[in-house]
Amino acid sequence: MRACFGAFCSTWSAVGYVDLGAADPDFNGDGHGDLAVGAPSQSTPEAPYEGSVYVFNGGTSGIQAAPDVAIDNPDGLFDAGFGSEIAHGDINCDLFSDLVIGAPRRP
Repeated sequence: MRACFGAFCSTWSAVGYVDLGAADPDFNGDGHGDLAVGAPSQSTPEAPYEGSVYVFNGGTSGIQAAPDVAIDNPDGLFDAGFGSEIAHGDINCDLFSDLVIGAPRRP
């Protein structure tokens, strides 16, 4: 980021990082934040538009391009919206973030 006033600009400032959210979503307990991405329209050969959630584990070099875990809709229901709502928190009080996946159109 750079501060400018008219034609006068400062040098580039140091990069700062901010953690957003109430808790660090560390699903695998390695001390690095992880990322869960919902894909509610994802299809598989068995069930079109069943939905999936992909988990990318964080590490010292950040988040990798390929997911470490793919979670398909366990019910395999057509267009249930699995993965359209995801949340995290320590549900079972083991000091690790747990992943909660919603399927709002599940019958």
